[in-house]
Amino acid sequence: MRRPSLRSSISDDEIWTAPTAADWSRSLTRQLSSHVRSDSVAKQNSFKEYFALEEIAGSVCDARMSDDYSALPSQQSVLEKFYCNNITQRSSSAGPDNFCLRALWHVTFLSSLVDFDRLELAVGREGHEESQRHVCYARAWANSRDGCRCVVHAVLTFRCLESMPRAKEPPIHAPRSLHRAILVLYCYLQFKDIAYHTDVTQNVFDFPELKHAGINCERILAEVNGPGMWGPKPMHSSMLCHCIDLLRRLGHWGLARQQAAMWEVVVYGLSPN
Repeated sequence: MRRPSLRSSISDDEIWTAPTAADWSRSLTRQLSSHVRSDSVAKQNSFKEYFALEEIAGSVCDARMSDDYSALPSQQSVLEKFYCNNITQRSSSAGPDNFCLRALWHVTFLSSLVDFDRLELAVGREGHEESQRHVCYARAWANSRDGCRCVVHAVLTFRCLESMPRAKEPPIHAPRSLHRAILVLYCYLQFKDIAYHTDVTQNVFDFPELKHAGINCERILAEVNGPGMWGPKPMHSSMLCHCIDLLRRLGHWGLARQQAAMWEVVVYGLSPN
């Protein structure tokens, strides 16, 4: 399904971040002039980039809902190009990442690698009986190369959101992004087999979308898996605990706190308030 795009009508960052009404008016007047409009494509536009990522996420969702899994690799290629053209360039610029685009990019890539809905069902969203129908999917995913790949993206999502200044208002996607990162980490730790864990630690993980980002994937996986050959269960994973703690403290939304409370029940067995 083709989604209509409104990106061409989104204003540049200087309009969205204008400190006063007068500055906003001057910026808008400049952009509406024919001279500035021709140059506006080259300007930084965080909202347009955010919108583009959400469009890609929508296309991934459409592919999953229509069982068109053959379309997912092409969406991954689009995401790789987006990273090179937008996020890599942004890292070398002085402008702040007000929309946490890097975290959103990781979660969008995650959605192309794993079915979040089935993971939630395997955890027990619709009860024990329904969860048993999806445990096989979760177990197969956790013991696959894509399972390890997802864990790396989940940890990087957490680190992006963790590095936000406390005084900064998190973007609206932040609780959802962190919730999905926690979901991936929990299911990986809960459903992976010991034999597979022992085997994969001997391999070099060369994930193409992270190849040029300087990410040490093996180190991240070692951090999640822990020092022992058995690996931690979810409630003993310091990484997972840090993620849940951050979710509780993330912004002022009740949704984030409710999601954190839910994960405390799932992971620690705490009674809901």
